[in-house]
Amino acid sequence: MKSAQQTIEYFWDYVAKKISRYINDMLNIISLILILAVIIYQINNMFNIGYDSTDSEIHGRSGFTLHVDDMTGCHYLSACDGGIVKRFDSLGNHICTGYE
Repeated sequence: MKSAQQTIEYFWDYVAKKISRYINDMLNIISLILILAVIIYQINNMFNIGYDSTDSEIHGRSGFTLHVDDMTGCHYLSACDGGIVKRFDSLGNHICTGYE
């Protein structure tokens, strides 16, 4: 028969193995998620998904969002932290592709 001390040691060994396996499984899941995120990021960059005319192939994403006024066709840029500005061409003219 097992003594109380042996039973307690067996119990804690069992708990330690279960916790170790749980931690190992969680690390495997996190590793898989990170690998999938890197693959999705690379595919996104490879095919320029989400790029617009404010972005550059050399410098990458500009961080701006392009807005076009439906009525006038004038272009505006906004950043994620707020604010909106007119979009200008290389000559300093406001870019408007619609009615004026």
